[in-house]
Amino acid sequence: MSADDRPAPGRQAAAKPQAAMKPQAAAKPQGGGGPPFGPAPGGGARRQGGAVSPPDAGRPPGGGDPPKNASPGNGGKPPDAAEPPRGGKQAEEREPAKTPGGERHGADELRNRLRGARSIRPGGAGRSRGVVRETFDRLNPRFEGSSVWANQVFAGDQVLNLGVEKEGARKYRLSAEELDEAAAAFVPPPGFESLVEESTREVMVLLRGPAGAGKFAAARRVLLERGHRPIYRLDSATSPSRLTRDDLEQGAGYILPDLLGRDGAALTEFEVRRLHHDLEARRCGLVVTVGDATRVADPEVAKRLRDLGGPADRAEVARRQARWRAGIVGAGRIEDLLADSALTALLAAELGPGVSCARAAELGRMIAEIRGPVSEAAGRLTDLLAMRQADTFDHWLDTFPDLATQCLAVSLAVFGGEAYETVAELADGLRVRLEPPEHPERPERVRSAPLRATRARRLEALRAELVEVKEDGQPRTAVYYRDQGAAERVLRRFWDEYDEIRAVLPAWLRSCAEHAPPNVVVRSAVAAGLLAIRVFDMVGAEVLRPWAESGDESLTGAVGVALHTAASDAGLAGEVRRLVDEWRGRPEPGFRAAAVRAWRVVLDSEGVTGVLDLLNTLADDEDDEVLEAVCVGVMECLVEEDERQRRDVLALLIRWARSREPRYRLTGELAFLCAALGLVDVSAADAPDAPVGVPTLLVLASRDPLRQRDVAVLWEVVMNSPFCHGFAGEVLAGWGRCAEGNPAVRRALGRLLAAAAGAERTERIIRYQVDSWSRKEFGGGAPSAAREVLTALDGRRRER
Repeated sequence: MSADDRPAPGRQAAAKPQAAMKPQAAAKPQGGGGPPFGPAPGGGARRQGGAVSPPDAGRPPGGGDPPKNASPGNGGKPPDAAEPPRGGKQAEEREPAKTPGGERHGADELRNRLRGARSIRPGGAGRSRGVVRETFDRLNPRFEGSSVWANQVFAGDQVLNLGVEKEGARKYRLSAEELDEAAAAFVPPPGFESLVEESTREVMVLLRGPAGAGKFAAARRVLLERGHRPIYRLDSATSPSRLTRDDLEQGAGYILPDLLGRDGAALTEFEVRRLHHDLEARRCGLVVTVGDATRVADPEVAKRLRDLGGPADRAEVARRQARWRAGIVGAGRIEDLLADSALTALLAAELGPGVSCARAAELGRMIAEIRGPVSEAAGRLTDLLAMRQADTFDHWLDTFPDLATQCLAVSLAVFGGEAYETVAELADGLRVRLEPPEHPERPERVRSAPLRATRARRLEALRAELVEVKEDGQPRTAVYYRDQGAAERVLRRFWDEYDEIRAVLPAWLRSCAEHAPPNVVVRSAVAAGLLAIRVFDMVGAEVLRPWAESGDESLTGAVGVALHTAASDAGLAGEVRRLVDEWRGRPEPGFRAAAVRAWRVVLDSEGVTGVLDLLNTLADDEDDEVLEAVCVGVMECLVEEDERQRRDVLALLIRWARSREPRYRLTGELAFLCAALGLVDVSAADAPDAPVGVPTLLVLASRDPLRQRDVAVLWEVVMNSPFCHGFAGEVLAGWGRCAEGNPAVRRALGRLLAAAAGAERTERIIRYQVDSWSRKEFGGGAPSAAREVLTALDGRRRER
């Protein structure tokens, strides 16, 4: 083994199976036999794929020495490349490239497979992430009744993305939305400014206050004002003795809620001093919240307590929460609602003495969600409050008039946010599974019977409404429960109390995702994952295994979403993690692909290092289904707003793309092109004439010189690639069209491609590609972007 082919440091190299020795997929058990997640009966040996690291760089982009016969006359193309596309023909229609030994890479097949993958359509990955988050928030069974919103805002048991760290400290990273809420919607109690000023001199703050005073919200704001990013909420069960320096991220802020409320002796002066030292070393901040009635055993610890002060104005908490939730678009309507005398009187009655900040925030959220005329707002809020009473809710649910309405209620709980027609169609599929077979004496519907169940009547019976929303900048109509907390309660009630639905619900969720739009697939996956928390084996056998075996990229992704959702339960996280480890070595490619798409499970337990190991282990897999999953997994990693993760993933792509191993090279090049095509930053398109979105990698390159270098290196590699140069030209042309209407984006693209043109050969290739952006036979469409790039290339040439 040469130095360039050595395995990654600290890992044992495993023998790579030859193509002829690749194990066959195990036979699918008949009649649903066999364990739901274990090896299928008759399964072959595990795949012998160790975590072999791709060789380091040290070769010219694209591998090998640049050919000497490249010239402007042939467009600067690689010598083995076909002519650029003319008349609609693609350059990559030639024979796939071969290794020196003659083995075919199957580049064309994999490239075409990726072109058809839903996940790499522009904006698809980011949109799916948003749908996952929204569906999880509606259906998470940990939140019951009114706590669905309040716990997220102030001080409840947050469980989203909780994971077991290497040293046992479980934590949840506060989202950008939660940080924005802390900045814009927080109502400071009396004396809060003094508290912040005092805490600036301490890396660890013990914050004391009564229950319901908003200690968690105050802790967020303290860390925010001290400049800590990111901010994590530690699991309430975390013991101070288990929190070590290895658990702390440089510059981050941490909140440990209600520690001393469980055990007055949990924090001693020794632990405080040790934590103080570790926090200072990492430049971190920690806020520990303490109940006002707590007796602290250690007198030295008691001296460090800081009192939150008097209660915040609960009415102002509700008003500010409503304004924040409504945003700029709904600001006018919110002011009209808050000025309504009937609504103001109802709000004052609900916010009597002893009401918590969480309850006030929830009322603000309800007000922001009220639809219809302002004159009816007080009545609608009264209905929402009444529905929060358990007896009223259960009675309403149990008196639905027919099976169709019950099925629509379940479908709306899972697929709320989709069009009414979609929700109704999926509900009908559930009704068919539950309804007894037709019989001559019991026809499904009497002949000539009139249609009575109108949409308006069914929505009124379900207390649901149609809402105008925007998706990809286009308006559409979605259906939701008026009470956003109703979805979880409906699903829980039907699962707990209705045996017939419990028997068919997993299979129904599985079928809903098959051949379905991406949003429906994602919502099905989240619901299946939450259901798996209750019946893991049942969901595994009836939902996850069939999805993994389907060979469908979108269903493989659904498995990853479902497993990550299930792993949000602390008691199940370890089992899910072991399952992913087992699947990555299975002989069936569908299970290996599903393991890659479940990378977030690995991220929660092992961090970015574990994710990179997972991707690297399977990046040279023999099966295109697995490599497709690796490419999509890389793209999903780059969607996350974690700069370290993005940096490390781009570095891994460069190593793959420069590898001497052809399979690594192909995966690295295609994974980069998938990310270049599929990742779109909508927020960056702020100019009036800008496109819907700007490529995310271009945005990263424009903001950070180091990331510009990484992206430039990858563009240089793919433009010189014998495998992917045609695909690269298509993607680059798409970037040109995105930049055409925005001068700032055009300049960023010019700087990036000038940086990529480090070699004269690469510059000629880029010039040839860019020149086609303004020529009709190549589709045109980006003449201004072409001029900007060519000007930047001319400037680069003069600097040489």
